[in-house]
Amino acid sequence: MVKLVVAVRVVRRVGRSAESIDVLVAKNLVPFLDTLDALPDLAIGFSAGVPFWEQLEQRHPDVAARVDALIESGRIEPLGGPVCDVVLSGVPRQDRIGQVAAHLDWATTRWGVTPGCGWVPHQVWEPTMADDLVEAGLGSTILLPDPTVTTRSAHSIRSGWFHTESDGRLLGVLPADETLAGLLVEGRVDDLPGRLESSCHELGDGPVVLALKWTGAGDEGQSLTRLLKWLSVGSDWDLVTPTAAVEQTGSRGRFSLPAVGKPGGSWRLERDRDPVASRLHARLLGVSRQIAAATKQGDTQAPALERARWGLYRAQGAAASEQTGVPGPGTLAEARRLLLKAERLADRLQERPPGWVEVTADDFNLDGRTEVRLQSEGLTAWIDPVDDRGFHELDLRDIGLSLPLLTGRLGNGGHGGPAAWLLDPETSRDEYVDGTGKLLSMGPQGGQITLERPGGSAWMRWDSAPESLGPRIDWRIGMEA
Repeated sequence: MVKLVVAVRVVRRVGRSAESIDVLVAKNLVPFLDTLDALPDLAIGFSAGVPFWEQLEQRHPDVAARVDALIESGRIEPLGGPVCDVVLSGVPRQDRIGQVAAHLDWATTRWGVTPGCGWVPHQVWEPTMADDLVEAGLGSTILLPDPTVTTRSAHSIRSGWFHTESDGRLLGVLPADETLAGLLVEGRVDDLPGRLESSCHELGDGPVVLALKWTGAGDEGQSLTRLLKWLSVGSDWDLVTPTAAVEQTGSRGRFSLPAVGKPGGSWRLERDRDPVASRLHARLLGVSRQIAAATKQGDTQAPALERARWGLYRAQGAAASEQTGVPGPGTLAEARRLLLKAERLADRLQERPPGWVEVTADDFNLDGRTEVRLQSEGLTAWIDPVDDRGFHELDLRDIGLSLPLLTGRLGNGGHGGPAAWLLDPETSRDEYVDGTGKLLSMGPQGGQITLERPGGSAWMRWDSAPESLGPRIDWRIGMEA
């Protein structure tokens, strides 16, 4: 009898409305649960990030309770993975490990079950990830083969699992069959029985892995329901969980698994080419380093440290959750909000007096150029003294709002000042925005920025050069404790 593994992955893009989960539950999850209740001999694997479980508990507690009961009875095996649907190759190694380990701890606390098999979000796989997943606590993972590979016969079905190695650590890999998954995606679920039956004599004891993604955009749950009903009456198949399949069958040996899907290097290249995405990444790296430093100095399970870690993981889930390295508009807004929250949580790991204010000059963007940051608990002002932007961004940290400011690049060597215009006295807001009320640009030609730290305050000044042509615009911005 061939072991068959069916694994469902819920894909929830960051920034989607909470109401969208209602559609996924009604069209996919509830029909699936009804089918499992009617077919008590079937078991499957199920994977979702923590935000999905939190929204399910909040909006559909009765459905969440049904899933919990099936997990606790062993009918559904929860699969491990990162806390959020993050491209693992897009975050530092310590956070790849941390994201997966945190998810395993969360699952153990919620269900009393520690997942042993995982799933790689977005199928961006790199060979060195095997070591990271084992370090985090996983023994095996389900992996979709690259759908762009056309050298394998479409008439064969993948069967069996193997080991892959990284730095001397072995990870079990269960490769899902892309042909079977493609039939489900195309809505051709009725073609699956014939395809499986015609290949049954070639498959040995398996396992054959059938992986599905649920996005809520279609009726994926209906297709799965029809498939499970067919499997329940078949005599050649034993539908088991991923861990049971590994335990009940032997490894086909060791295989050096190459990169699968979009290479992580290509994903990172897309991110680094985009100035907004690369700046977001650089600031998240800063938070990661703050947390790493605090971890070395204190109790790794301290509540404040745990809150900071989870804040970082959620922000990474927004910033690095797209198939490309550049987040879309909705995702970007959520990523900025979560970044500011993560930065505040990381700041609180340091002992600072009430009403603290600090000014720091550093390469915050990781682009080889110094930037100035003026910061308090509730506000951050960003000043670029060398790249024509001057005072270019304001973060309202206490409400999670980041405001990029309009600043002018003069193109003639000017630098350091905010954009300014001489306006018509009758200019309306709309005329200012569309530019019709601006009579004359008044950007500074040159000058110097000065940092001052009197007592518990911090100030920055821009003094135009005396020999500058045209209007001189000087400014001073600061914060007081």
